[in-house]
Amino acid sequence: METSQVPVTVGDIQSIIGIRQPIRLIAPVSKSSTHFTHTLFHSVLISLIILGTIGCVSHQSEEERAISEYSTVLARDPSNVAALIARGYAKGTLGDYNGCISDMNAALAIDPNNTWANLGLAKAHYQLGTYVATVKYASKAMERDPDFWQAYIERGFAKVELGDHVGCITDCEKAIEINPKAGLALVGLAKGYHGRGLHDECINACNRALDLDPGLEGAYVTRGIAKQAKGQYLEAIADFDHALSINRRSVAAYYNRGLANEGLGKIREAMADYSRALDASPAFGLALTNRAGLKGSKGDFAGAIADCTLAILSGNDVERAYTNRGLARIAKGELDLGICDCKRALELNAKAAWAYYGLGNAWARLGMVEQSLGAFDTAIGIAPEFVEAYTGRGRLKLGTGDFQGCIRDCTKAIELKKKTLHAYSLRSAARLASRDFSGALKDLEAAREAAPDSRRRELDEIIKSLRDSIKQSEEF
Repeated sequence: METSQVPVTVGDIQSIIGIRQPIRLIAPVSKSSTHFTHTLFHSVLISLIILGTIGCVSHQSEEERAISEYSTVLARDPSNVAALIARGYAKGTLGDYNGCISDMNAALAIDPNNTWANLGLAKAHYQLGTYVATVKYASKAMERDPDFWQAYIERGFAKVELGDHVGCITDCEKAIEINPKAGLALVGLAKGYHGRGLHDECINACNRALDLDPGLEGAYVTRGIAKQAKGQYLEAIADFDHALSINRRSVAAYYNRGLANEGLGKIREAMADYSRALDASPAFGLALTNRAGLKGSKGDFAGAIADCTLAILSGNDVERAYTNRGLARIAKGELDLGICDCKRALELNAKAAWAYYGLGNAWARLGMVEQSLGAFDTAIGIAPEFVEAYTGRGRLKLGTGDFQGCIRDCTKAIELKKKTLHAYSLRSAARLASRDFSGALKDLEAAREAAPDSRRRELDEIIKSLRDSIKQSEEF
């Protein structure tokens, strides 16, 4: 089944789980303070912005008390802009982004050019995944204060989500020019570099950020992602572990550590990491669909279907959720339902190669050879290195007597992925059917090397039987 290998940074998952840069939070107002001068308010608010607290869930009771106190102030003075903005930030810290937006809009109705209110709107929209709005409000904040470095950071983070990696780099470089000690700007710069495939530059920017602030969880996560992209899985895991030492509920760290464990072939550990990410954020679609893919590969089709259904209901990673649910249903024998799910995935993304792969499998089981062959062809056309599609098409060709076609497809799959049990097994069967007994034996021996321990005894018996048959034929 399909598992996403797309890494997720702390900033990437805002619209899904509502976690921004979760750094320990200072209390926004002392218990004895019920009124703010603008000077005091701004000093406290600036500290909160620098710490990147929107989306942080630490010290929740403090934030709830703060909201209550700001509400008391506003009951007496509804036009208190400082209290509106402060309450909005507190709501954002607790994940109430719509409440944050409401308070910021109320503040702007009184003070239309307030930079902190515009930044609050930018942050809340970022959390909701409405990145165009984030760019809009961060830009408005900069119109009044061209040196508002926090707004450059926020706009840069939004731009990278919109695919404008160069724009992210430009904004974050501007923030660093204004404030050379802005660690979050360096994290944003790293994200921009990563988006452009500049992994060494990404790692260097993260190193600089951590020199400024060793507690930047996002710097460890982003650096780990860059190392993972370079195939340095163990080093990446060390960074994700460090991020988790800062924030034990870091969804991004658990999720990306799961990807790294998959890269090392540690499926049990990967599933555990996806589950931990889901403990912190039950609606995180990427983790749900990845865990579903691993469950399906282990034969737990009911578990895979349940995870995908949750992802679909949450509205996150829906295309892959339909694809993986379709694959699980097809494997379970629920062909009509599986076909419906794969077609739904293709409605959402016409280039969903795994959905075509699922249709190929389903139609093959229904005896619809031409349709199945066409689906596998399309999957390979979309993803020329799609190993499973080559083995799926090879299996179909084996069943129709096209032994040479099966051998060609399995050979391609083996070129792409050396240790692939299914491709060696299928090619062995095709060679055996073509009376290439020595070639079939070599493929079975290679299949045994690629097989898990639980399958090796079975393959040993098959290899022994084939050797005996070859020996007997040579004697005759």
